[in-house]
Amino acid sequence: MEETASTPEEIGQDEVDLETIRLTRSRALREQVNSNQDIAVEKMCKKHDRKRNKRTVLFKKGDCVSLKIPSIDVGGSELSRLPCIVKEMIHDKYQLVCEYGIIESHLRIEELELYSGLLEFEVDKVTEMISIRAAAALAGNRTKAIKEIEVECDCTGKCNTKQCKCIKANLKCNSHCHRKKSVDSKSCLNRN
Repeated sequence: MEETASTPEEIGQDEVDLETIRLTRSRALREQVNSNQDIAVEKMCKKHDRKRNKRTVLFKKGDCVSLKIPSIDVGGSELSRLPCIVKEMIHDKYQLVCEYGIIESHLRIEELELYSGLLEFEVDKVTEMISIRAAAALAGNRTKAIKEIEVECDCTGKCNTKQCKCIKANLKCNSHCHRKKSVDSKSCLNRN
């Protein structure tokens, strides 16, 4: 076998060819990454637009809506939304009326959804102002106000021993119990 000696010019040409190949590959990779990023951006925009469009139904005076009750105000009730009627729109916020009174705070559209149920009260006859918490308490037919709930446990188990504050007080666990994220409150045996 004959070996040919490489001249310095040939070695330099090989290095140039390798560099050209590397640049070509990196350009192709960059183009692919940019293309993938553009696709991901389009998908995120579509997803965001779908969510935003779901919530951008504009309500007018007299529309039936349901108000999302904040989790801290839900209390022992299973009610998560409060049916209301739009009284008026002030800038980009709504003033609502429920059967228990006029909601004190003006609410953003993100907190409202269209309500298709029947509301049997006259908006004009309701004159008393009420907080969301008080309206939720009345709507949930609860005898205890949320402020009156004195006992809450932070159990990490099933609440079946005297270590549970609620069992010690002869009470059932409520929605204020088991606030730790790592605990599955469904495993509690001391629920209503």
